[in-house]
Amino acid sequence: MKVTSRRFRRVSAALVLSATASVARADMVDLEDFAFGDVAYALDFVGFELIGRENPLTNGIDFAAVANFPGSTVNFGVAQLALSGPVSFDVSYGRRLLHTVDIGFTTALSSNSTATPLTYNWTQRLANQTTTVSGSMLVDGDLRIDQLGFYDLNLRYSSRGDYTSDGPFGPQSDTFDADLGPINVSGNVFVDLAAVVFGPVFDRAGRENFFEPFSGIKQIESQLAAIEFPQASALSGSAAGGAPSGRTALTPSPSTLVLLAAAIPIALLRRRRR
Repeated sequence: MKVTSRRFRRVSAALVLSATASVARADMVDLEDFAFGDVAYALDFVGFELIGRENPLTNGIDFAAVANFPGSTVNFGVAQLALSGPVSFDVSYGRRLLHTVDIGFTTALSSNSTATPLTYNWTQRLANQTTTVSGSMLVDGDLRIDQLGFYDLNLRYSSRGDYTSDGPFGPQSDTFDADLGPINVSGNVFVDLAAVVFGPVFDRAGRENFFEPFSGIKQIESQLAAIEFPQASALSGSAAGGAPSGRTALTPSPSTLVLLAAAIPIALLRRRRR
């Protein structure tokens, strides 16, 4: 079965929301029993301040990861990343009545502050090809989901920047800008999963997907599909010695940012296996 970008976006969104729902459905324990592991260590290493406490009002926990990057460089081996500006993640898990998870992610010091652009500079050296991507992005979003799978997603994303690439595969340069949102979507992750799983069945039968009108993924997908991103072959096929095939997205897409932002707090809330 051919995996199209449209189908990939639908499956990715459904999987992230269902993973978050599994956290809301899980039996949680005291704060000291949470295993932050490698994710927490990595966040601390790059400059995040980690704050966690029990919340007696929700009978759960509140967790925050906050950083105000000064522009220092983080070395990833083949690439270096410099960030300048604030970033924060907030996670609140409640066990009063229905289990709920509230996730906030923003380029600000807290979800109560106004989001401001985060400046970045990414330099990659691969096969003697040096590529630099620099610009700024503004992200402001929150996701609330309960153990029955019902969720509310709010998202605003904006990105501006340029890239240059120089080396044996030739010089390249371009600029990019993208805006998404505000997105305000409500739905149910189990309905979304059903829409994705049974989508090919309805397509082959030539029938309208029964679950699609009730799915929030279609609303998100329609806005993501309207965005065009600049491309750079130096980051894809040409770096391996072949001609670039098709157009390859250069900058992180909004869907990727959402997945990454949601994945971090989900990983931090994993319970230690005993």
